[in-house]
Amino acid sequence: MDVSMSIPPPPPASSMENLSDDKVAIVIPQRSPSNKILPLGFQFQHNDPSHPPPGGFAERVALPLIKKVAAELLGTFLLVFTVLSALITDQAHGGALGLLGVAAAAGLAMAVLVSSLAPVSGGHINPAVSVAMAAFGHLPRPHLAPYVAAQLLGSTAASFAAKALYGGGAVDLGAAVATVPAVGAAEAFLVEFAATFVFLFVVTALATDPKAVSSAPL
Repeated sequence: MDVSMSIPPPPPASSMENLSDDKVAIVIPQRSPSNKILPLGFQFQHNDPSHPPPGGFAERVALPLIKKVAAELLGTFLLVFTVLSALITDQAHGGALGLLGVAAAAGLAMAVLVSSLAPVSGGHINPAVSVAMAAFGHLPRPHLAPYVAAQLLGSTAASFAAKALYGGGAVDLGAAVATVPAVGAAEAFLVEFAATFVFLFVVTALATDPKAVSSAPL
């Protein structure tokens, strides 16, 4: 039996009808663009929109490390400052925001910052996320220390900024922002471990699985 092979675009229907019954046409589809997640610090760019690169691939443009570190510092600063402001405002107005309001402020701030900074630095805003991304190979190992240093510096600067802005008022800042566990040390350790495990499991699954990324709403 004769076998004929053709590469897309596939032949029109008229040509397919001309094939005899003892022949089989094998169509090999074109290779689709890779959906593998690039290492953080790369952006897609088309130099000429009218002539895109062949195969749907875009030119990879590496960002300087200083830009990525600055993005992590800024993102961590804004997130921590937003959360502290929500806690202090809630305390100053007798619980006007409540637990749901404070959680909504933190969640919305995280969503906006990660969406804004992801193309630049990946939007980690958390040393644990940076460690996980480095372990999975999505963050170069030499970039891990600058990332963590920027995140710690940003959170520390946000704390001092909130103290300078809200200090001296009637609100006890220590009582408003302190997170004192209401259970024992062992129970607190287990709760923190479980919460961090679930958080990093979700983040790494969405960030490293191409299928999850392709179906994600953002």
